[in-house]
Amino acid sequence: MKIINKPTATYKQCELWIKSKRTANKLALENLPIMWDCAIKNSIDPVVLIAQSMKETGWYNFGGVVPASFHNPCGLKITKGGGDYEVGAHMRFKSWEEGIMAQSDHLALYAGGPNMPKYSPECASHQNANCKANGTTQDPRHFTYLFGKCPTVESLGCNWAPSASYGTDIVKMINEVYAIEVPPHIEEPKPVEKEPVKIPEKQPTTSQEAPAIKQPAAPQKTPAVNKPTAPKAPQKPIVNNKEKFEQGLKKGLSNFKKNMKIVKNKFKK
Repeated sequence: MKIINKPTATYKQCELWIKSKRTANKLALENLPIMWDCAIKNSIDPVVLIAQSMKETGWYNFGGVVPASFHNPCGLKITKGGGDYEVGAHMRFKSWEEGIMAQSDHLALYAGGPNMPKYSPECASHQNANCKANGTTQDPRHFTYLFGKCPTVESLGCNWAPSASYGTDIVKMINEVYAIEVPPHIEEPKPVEKEPVKIPEKQPTTSQEAPAIKQPAAPQKTPAVNKPTAPKAPQKPIVNNKEKFEQGLKKGLSNFKKNMKIVKNKFKK
């Protein structure tokens, strides 16, 4: 089974395969998009890289020597190497993106992928400094002599790992992915290209034009009916201030005279 290849399964098949494993850690699904993208960047069949990660990490449970905090999905060691059971002998990456991309670069180097080897600051002393034109990798063991050593998944046994069945074990896991059937109603929808909206062109005017359609006239407003107004009260003649004073004075004098007569009559009695 070739490592450098187009995707031989769909993303949905890989997702359902991981979901079918009860022991799979949630990190496996969370990192699935990163694994898929990092594989595509190096022309690796994504199913190969994903299956290898599941085998190396125990479905992202990290029950071995390397803890999840190392962001190391394939057991990559530091440049100088060390024992399999030494925690310090393994590379600690800053993020899952960095660690998974390093795995992809290391796998593509083994498979003899395009634009390999890359320049690795970690192992620049191993004739790696001349590879800057191919880009930079965080793979700490990106040795040029590994280029093209394992073009197939089966050949990873006794090379990537000491176990002879390492590659065939991964192939068995890949076959499980192939067996996953995706129901049509949950297939990933394909983007539908929208047709551009055509704007109708203006037709040239001719001598015989269609008669214009008359718009119905707006209803005429009925004239307002004037309500009968109440008759105004007759206005009193305007009297100036001087006349008012004289009238008041006369009235006061007459009243005074009347009162005096009343008083005199009382005294007479």
